[in-house]
Amino acid sequence: MASVVLNGVTYTDDANASTGMANGGHRVRFVPCLADFVTEAATQLALQHASRDAADDSEAAALASELAAAASALSALNSPGTNATSVTSLTFGTGSKTLTIQTGKDLVVGQFVSIAYTPDANNWMQGVITAHNPGTGSLTVNVGSYKGTGTFTDWTIGLSGPDALPVQTGNAGKYLTTSGSVASWIVPPEFAAMRRQVFLAAGNATAASQYAQTAAQSAAAAKRAAFMAGGNKLQVQQIESRLAGMSSRSRSYFYGNF
Repeated sequence: MASVVLNGVTYTDDANASTGMANGGHRVRFVPCLADFVTEAATQLALQHASRDAADDSEAAALASELAAAASALSALNSPGTNATSVTSLTFGTGSKTLTIQTGKDLVVGQFVSIAYTPDANNWMQGVITAHNPGTGSLTVNVGSYKGTGTFTDWTIGLSGPDALPVQTGNAGKYLTTSGSVASWIVPPEFAAMRRQVFLAAGNATAASQYAQTAAQSAAAAKRAAFMAGGNKLQVQQIESRLAGMSSRSRSYFYGNF
């Protein structure tokens, strides 16, 4: 016995009183069978169209995504040779940072660059390029200053200038020194000593004594900065103690003579 289900109705080629086409069953079931066949065919055709439409939509979405990615890559590739982007995971902070950018960029060792957090350019890192491979896009920057916290994967890279100096107004003739993280101005020890000799020669003992104090303080401050940069906390504490004593003696001398 052969059977078929059309539009939810079963039809057979035997003499079954409910489904059969034999023994005259076709007289009452043939026309309904044709109607159910047409309905079933229309249903299957609609399902095929829906499936094809879904596949077309998926393919269109994939193509749109591919085109967008290509456009983004082309935009980055065609942007100035010193601008780039990166999705490398980086944490805000100083020190060496290695990231991957677009290939073929005209960045060279020694240039200063900024690495800005793309969603908020007010958060950035700045430093000098220590290595760059334009073939692979590998870029290494020694970060000297930064603003921001956290770890992110969305960066915009561009040329910048070196770190700004501390305020220069009122600091003529002074030396620039650093603790390793903070730059500051100090009076050159040899300059203060030279002024002391000038005042001594002119008979101005008070001014000479003041510059002697300044020379000693400047020399101690310079040593303190050097020890701070080297991480020698004990030496730093000893220097700070000397500076405090010098400052106290200087104030006592000043008030005692005026």
